[in-house]
Amino acid sequence: MKSLVINNRKLFYEVNSYEVDEYGGLNYETKFYDTEPTIKTITRKKYFLFGPVITLTKEKYKKLFTLKFNVENPKYKKEDVRDALYEKLNILKRKEEIKRGEIV
Repeated sequence: MKSLVINNRKLFYEVNSYEVDEYGGLNYETKFYDTEPTIKTITRKKYFLFGPVITLTKEKYKKLFTLKFNVENPKYKKEDVRDALYEKLNILKRKEEIKRGEIV
């Protein structure tokens, strides 16, 4: 994952591509994640039913939002990418305000 700083807030992002039709057309999306990882610990048997008990730890980042285009594509201007990011960050900020009880 790559990092990006916008409005003094650091975000991780990754660009994914996926096929949309049988002729090989590609669409891109950019997923943005929070920088604070959630650590999950799993205890299980090594070989399904038998074997020693092992402990696995996984870091998972919380997905904040998704943009339906590739932010690294030179076809898009900086202003367009910045406007899309600001719009999503404002929605995210409003969700946090609602969660705190600041409706109006």
